[in-house]
Amino acid sequence: MRKNGSLSAKDVALKLSSSLGREVYHLARIMPNLAIILGPRMSDFRHDQACANPQERLQYLLCQFVEFLSNTFAAPVSLFLDDLQWADGPSLELLSFLMAKDAQLKDLMLICAYRSNEVGGDHPFANIMAKVTESRGPSVAKVDLFSLSQDAICRFIADSI
Repeated sequence: MRKNGSLSAKDVALKLSSSLGREVYHLARIMPNLAIILGPRMSDFRHDQACANPQERLQYLLCQFVEFLSNTFAAPVSLFLDDLQWADGPSLELLSFLMAKDAQLKDLMLICAYRSNEVGGDHPFANIMAKVTESRGPSVAKVDLFSLSQDAICRFIADSI
């Protein structure tokens, strides 16, 4: 621990590796910044890639990671996912899993962004959102954002100069 109470990257790496063990390697493979935090210790985590169900392992590890973050930093975790209109099947399955687990992961807030003009009623993401909205009701909020007018863009640029 640092003197001001915040954790150093080394402290986080040690806590994370003790919390998730050798499995942290699989998260670091999909989160390059996590590999940077783990640093040279990454070589300690490499092991056989064989797994009966890698999708389930990843789902479990991401839940453990969210719990680790919220417990370690005593703060909620916000996860912003953009361009979901282009998400592939496995990514949407993972998103669906996280949304279903959201009630158990009390400190997780998912923010999903997509282009509504590219997501019709038959789009897999629309199906996921319909199920989540039906099951979670008022805890799901939808905010429609519209394109800025040319005048608004000009004012924005003028205000930032």
